[in-house]
Amino acid sequence: SYIFITHCHSDHSFNLPMLLFTPKDIPTPVVYVPEEMVKSSKLFINSTFTMNNNELNFNKQFARQLCDIRGVKANQKFIIEIARHQHTTTRSNPRDIFEDKTT
Repeated sequence: SYIFITHCHSDHSFNLPMLLFTPKDIPTPVVYVPEEMVKSSKLFINSTFTMNNNELNFNKQFARQLCDIRGVKANQKFIIEIARHQHTTTRSNPRDIFEDKTT
């Protein structure tokens, strides 16, 4: 399983820690981020888990094993095959940026 984050603005990266914590029977995902954001991405994920430790009942050792973060250099190329899927989100506030959609 692979996750590609083109840039680390919050609209692209904010939910990554919760996505990684979602209990799934899948291999450890590889997360690709711009190479200059590898350290910040790791800090963000670990900080999120530390801040939520009491509520989510996990530990830092588990959090470190959730993903393999790799840096992508500018102009580095990948061939990616995307599977069709249905993606639905709910909006509790009409001003939220999420909408129901099929991708």
